[in-house]
Amino acid sequence: MKSAVHYRMKELKGDVYTPISIFSSLKGTKKFLLESSLKHSDQGRYSFIGVNPYEEFKGSGGMIEMMKGDTITHSSGSLIKGLQKHLQNQEFPDIPFPFKGGAIGYVGYDVIRQIEK
Repeated sequence: MKSAVHYRMKELKGDVYTPISIFSSLKGTKKFLLESSLKHSDQGRYSFIGVNPYEEFKGSGGMIEMMKGDTITHSSGSLIKGLQKHLQNQEFPDIPFPFKGGAIGYVGYDVIRQIEK
């Protein structure tokens, strides 16, 4: 059974606000800014900004921790494979932007050990 992805979207005029000013004004410690590129006229006209994720995944030493609200679950295995499996069960909205959804985050250098020996 697929789960719906939760998001709120608001379109702002670029001549009044800049992505950096919007990002800077957001409250919270877990924020992201995917900045647009003018080199790509069709897809480069959007910047994506987010704050306060509704789910978080952390992996270390073959253990995966998933946090959703106040609920924390643990499992074992590869974080990358766990994320792939989780994202396959998500239903992404049909929106008119080049980024439809997925996982945004970072991985440490040591994750290469899950891919290469």
